[in-house]
Order: sequence, then structure tokens, then C-alpha cells
Amino acid sequence: MMDNPKISIIIPVLNGIATIENCIKAIQSQNIYEQCEIIVIDSGSTDGSIEVLKLFGIEPISILKETFNHGATRNLGVTHAKGEFIVMTVQDAVAADNHWLENMLTILICQ
Repeated sequence: MMDNPKISIIIPVLNGIATIENCIKAIQSQNIYEQCEIIVIDSGSTDGSIEVLKLFGIEPISILKETFNHGATRNLGVTHAKGEFIVMTVQDAVAADNHWLENMLTILICQ
């Protein structure tokens, strides 16, 4: 994990084996990925999602499935974030291109 990331990307996951690899690869293909950290909160996956995440060097934060709450779980991710900017996405989202984060960041900085 990066010591001083500019962007923290938070992803809640539950049994995302079918999609999480593509999600992570799309994030890692961003042209400003070197400024990012990925924070995953896993709600008790049993399908191998955790093992896939570890192959990418991501150590997920684990919570009990019954404690999952859309807002609270994402807020937990924010408490672990080191970035100046927070981006929240989901396990089955794939960036449209390699400039998704840069474009979003540019808009935020220019406003």
C-alpha cells in the first residue's frame, strides 16, 4: 500500500469472484494509479474473492456479513484511507478507460 496516496479507492466486496479481478485490473490500469491506494472491505466472502485480492497485493479489511451496512461499511473504509480524495466503487464496476480517475480528479481540483 502506498504511504502517501492522493486517491483512496474504497470497494465493499461479498463473494465477488466473478467480477473483482476485472474491477481491480481496471483500477490498476489507470494512468495515475501510482497515486492510488485500494481499500477493500470484505463481508465474509466464501468464494475465493479474498485469495484473488491477495494475488493483487490487497489485504482486505474483514467484517462479519451480518454487520454489513452500505453507509457504515464505506465509512469504515474511509477511516482507513490515507488519500486526499476518496473514490467509492463496487466490486462489479469496471472503469470505461484508463483516464477515469484522472478525469474525475481534474474536475474536482478545477471546481
